[in-house]
Amino acid sequence: MSTKKIGVLLGSLVLSTLGVVASASAKDDAAKGAWERIGEVPAAVLGETPWIRPSTYVPFQTDLEALRAILKEAPREGKGGMPLRMSVPMSVGTLALFDVVNSRMMEEGLEAKYPLIRTYVGQGVDDPYSTVHITIDHRSFHAQVVSPGGISLVDPVTMENGTYYAAYNPEEQETKVHSWVCHTEHSVMTTGYAPRGFTPGQTGDRRRDLRLGFAATGEYTVAVSPPGNPNVAAGLAAI
Repeated sequence: MSTKKIGVLLGSLVLSTLGVVASASAKDDAAKGAWERIGEVPAAVLGETPWIRPSTYVPFQTDLEALRAILKEAPREGKGGMPLRMSVPMSVGTLALFDVVNSRMMEEGLEAKYPLIRTYVGQGVDDPYSTVHITIDHRSFHAQVVSPGGISLVDPVTMENGTYYAAYNPEEQETKVHSWVCHTEHSVMTTGYAPRGFTPGQTGDRRRDLRLGFAATGEYTVAVSPPGNPNVAAGLAAI
């Protein structure tokens, strides 16, 4: 092979590599910029049926369909490939970066039947000790970030709107305290009880995926579905 041909081949390889890097960079840039913090949720949106209304939260907005397209680029967990680097709103009002992969929670047949329901997991970039679990379905996005500093949740403000979200800390919310009465006799609590110690340990180095079945009542499905339109997809996504 002549020197000229070698130079052309190397040039093609370099251009090809640069194209792959540029493509990955563009996807990451889009994923990082998918969220925008806003001053407040529009009053018209707050007038719709609530999904979650924390007493303290930071409002964000996103383009749900654009976010769905971005998440489709995340590789399947355990199959290799570069994780998708994306930003997730935090309860303190900032955006945190995570390396995200597609982590299937439904069996293949069920996943094929409901293609808009997808789940993802991610590891923190800014905080390597933090993890995120993400669900995106036919109408909204949900995220749970767990870190040594606590828990941060992201949920839609209303059931009908997939644009506006609340980032909040569940431990900072006001709770209603109800009076209660314990009807259990004290003798039951003290007789025959022996405290046992618990020693945490590793169960092995092999991952096991378990196949589980879940059921929900009709009332639950109605509660998590859009008003007047109870459906299986909404119940499945909520579970």
